[in-house]
Amino acid sequence: LNTARSLADTLQTVADGIVTGLGYELGCVNLVRPDGDLVIAAFAGNAAAEALITGRVGSRDSWERRLSMGEAWDQLRFIPHTEGWVLLDDDVPQWHTEGPEPRFEDEWHPLDRLYAPMYASG
Repeated sequence: LNTARSLADTLQTVADGIVTGLGYELGCVNLVRPDGDLVIAAFAGNAAAEALITGRVGSRDSWERRLSMGEAWDQLRFIPHTEGWVLLDDDVPQWHTEGPEPRFEDEWHPLDRLYAPMYASG
């Protein structure tokens, strides 16, 4: 992270760290725009998806709905696939793999979502 020079580089380093450092298949960082909506500022884990999704915008209302759903895991918000299907048609840009169904109850499903909201500006 210390080598990142611009905001874009810093956010991409964070997205890359989600994938390489934490072991998630995909990682995404959204940034709040002046109008309150959120733009995908960085994406990691799939170069084709990155090209398609980076720069796309989701409404603040849709994001607030997502962050009020699911289970609170301390500062994180987990939405299991059993609840998240209602989000498939909202305006938040999303990408997921068609990966295999979990073999065990505690494994991730391709449509599970985990959010780590950060509300402070600095």
